[in-house]
Amino acid sequence: MPLHHDAPDAPTLGRIECPGEVAIQLLQGKWKVRILCMMRRAPVRLGQLQRLIPLASKKVLIENLRELERDGLIARTDLGGTVRRVEYALSESLVVTIHRVLEVIDELGETYSKLRS
Repeated sequence: MPLHHDAPDAPTLGRIECPGEVAIQLLQGKWKVRILCMMRRAPVRLGQLQRLIPLASKKVLIENLRELERDGLIARTDLGGTVRRVEYALSESLVVTIHRVLEVIDELGETYSKLRS
């Protein structure tokens, strides 16, 4: 799914010369990379994210999920039922790319940590 160019805060190549900058803007924020990491193996629900990322408030998690969904990085699925159940998963169209990006970020973090210790 392409970036939503009509959203006022959505990054686009029209305003940025380097495609890498678009990627960085998509992942900007304290919790977005961690949220995406939590979705690597399976879809997650908001309650799960709250338990996995206890320092992030529910409000902040919801804001980040909405931004990630708006930008097409994740998909939201309403599971129905009498109690509203929603789960979030990596976008099918970007899942392979997101996995590769997260692997490179992990590698950078590990290498940097080793060099600094």
